[in-house]
Amino acid sequence: FIGNLSYSANSESLIQAMSKFGTVIEADVLTRRDGKSKGCGVVKFASEAAAQKAITEGQEMEIEGRPVFIREDRKSFEEYSAEAKGFTIYVGNLPWATRDDELSKAFEAYGSVIYSRVPKTEGRSKGYGLVSFEKREDAALAIESMNGTKFNERQLFVKWDRNQVKTD
Repeated sequence: FIGNLSYSANSESLIQAMSKFGTVIEADVLTRRDGKSKGCGVVKFASEAAAQKAITEGQEMEIEGRPVFIREDRKSFEEYSAEAKGFTIYVGNLPWATRDDELSKAFEAYGSVIYSRVPKTEGRSKGYGLVSFEKREDAALAIESMNGTKFNERQLFVKWDRNQVKTD
C-alpha cells in the first residue's frame, strides 16, 4: 500500500517508481466514485523480497514531487475491485496501452461511470477492464451499444461482470 500519492499519479507512474525495488506485477491507483484519485495505491511485486525492500527502503521517497509512505497492504487487488459499487460490466479485448481514464471516457456517454479499472501486469493492460455505472439501465445500454464495436482498432467484447448480480 502506498499513501500520500499526488492526485495526478497513475498506474504507470507507480510502476515506474516502484520498479527500482523489484519486478512489479500489477499497480493500481485507487479512485473515488467520480474517477478522481484517492491519493493512494497498491502495488503487487513478483517476490516478497521486493515488497519488503520497498517497505524498508521506500519510506519518504518522492513520487511526482510528494513524499509517500509504504506499508504492507491489508487487502488484495480482488477485494479493492469488489468495492466497486453500482452495476459493473466487463470489457474485453482492450488494447494493451489502455488506461483507466480512457476506458471511463469511452463509456461515459451511456451514463454516470462511478468506477473504471484496467488491471495491469508488468506495466501493460491485461486486455480487459471493468466499468461500474450508477444505474443498471445505463450499464445495460453500454453493453448493448458497445459490444462488438471498435475501440482503438480492437473489437470489444462487453458483458455483465461475472461478479455482478443482474436483477430485473
